[in-house]
Amino acid sequence: MKKFAFFVVCCFTLTWMVQAQDVPPEITDPEEREILRLAIKLNRVSLAYRTVAAQMLLEEANFLAEQLKLPMPRPIQPTDAYIWVVPPWYSKADSTNLSLSKPDRIRSATFYADGVVMTEKFEFSLGGPQNRRYVHRSKIKDEDSILDLFPELARTPSLIDTNGAYQLATQWLAAVGVDLPELERKHRWSVFQHFFWGNPEDLPKDKWTYNPPKTTKKTMLPIFDVKWGDDSTPVVQVTVLGTTKELLDLRIEGGSFLKRPPLIITNAIELNTRPDPPMKQLERPVQEPQINQVVPTNPMPKPPAPFRREIRKP
Repeated sequence: MKKFAFFVVCCFTLTWMVQAQDVPPEITDPEEREILRLAIKLNRVSLAYRTVAAQMLLEEANFLAEQLKLPMPRPIQPTDAYIWVVPPWYSKADSTNLSLSKPDRIRSATFYADGVVMTEKFEFSLGGPQNRRYVHRSKIKDEDSILDLFPELARTPSLIDTNGAYQLATQWLAAVGVDLPELERKHRWSVFQHFFWGNPEDLPKDKWTYNPPKTTKKTMLPIFDVKWGDDSTPVVQVTVLGTTKELLDLRIEGGSFLKRPPLIITNAIELNTRPDPPMKQLERPVQEPQINQVVPTNPMPKPPAPFRREIRKP
C-alpha cells in the first residue's frame, strides 16, 4: 500500500517538481526523496546529453541507410535531420542487484540513447533498452501516405511474388546485422500480400471514407509484409513495395538475433547533470554539429511509439 501511495504521489507531483527543481516537503521518507531527486535530474535533457545521444542516433541511422541502400541523400547530415531524444529517465534499465538501495539501483542503471531521426523521406526510431531498429518510409512519390497511391498500385503489377518478398527481406536483415539462422530457429516466418475488397475504381479520392462493397472480388496490391514471430506482434517485420522492390518499413524489436551493439551512454548521469551554457553563449557560432532537436515540453514524455502503420489489413 505504501508503494502504491508513493507511486500516486510521484505521478501527481512530478510536473511540479520538474518546474520547481525540488522535492515537495510533504514527502519525508529519505529514500523516496532521493528517488524523486534523481527523477528530476534525469527527466530533463541537458545539452551535453542531447549532443551525445543525438550523435549516436545519427550514426546508427546512417549505418542503416547505407546498408539498406535507401533512396535518400547519404550520409544523413545533421542539418538535414530532425532528431528527438528521449530523457534518460525513460531510456534506462535499472540495476537488478537487490542488495543495493533503490536510489543506488537507479545510479547503477544502464542508460541508452533513445529517440527518432526524421528526414524528408525516412524516419528512424532507434535504441532504448530494447535495442530496437525501426525504419519507415514516410513519403513516396511526394505523397505523404502510401494510401494515396492505392488506386495507382491496384493497377500496377508487382515485380515480385511472396517468395521474392521473403528473399529481399532476408537480404536486408542480414545487411543490418540480424543473425537469420538464429532468428528462424526461434521464430516462424510468414508473408502476407495486401489486398482490398472490390475493384480499383471503387476506391474513393478520400481514402478515409472507403467502405468495401459487398463483393467477393479481391484486388491484390503489390505490398508484402514478411514477418517473424506472432502475426499480431512480430519480433521482426519487413514491408516491401513490389512495384519497385523497395523497402517501405523495417521493424526489429531487438533480441539476441540482432548483432548490432546497444546504444549505451556510459556517463549519462554526469552528462545530464551538466548545466547548459548561458543563452548568450548558445547564440554564438559553435563548431560542433547543429542538431535540430525537439526538447519535449511534457515533463513525462513517453518514448517514441512504433511507427503507426498506415497500411491496413482488411
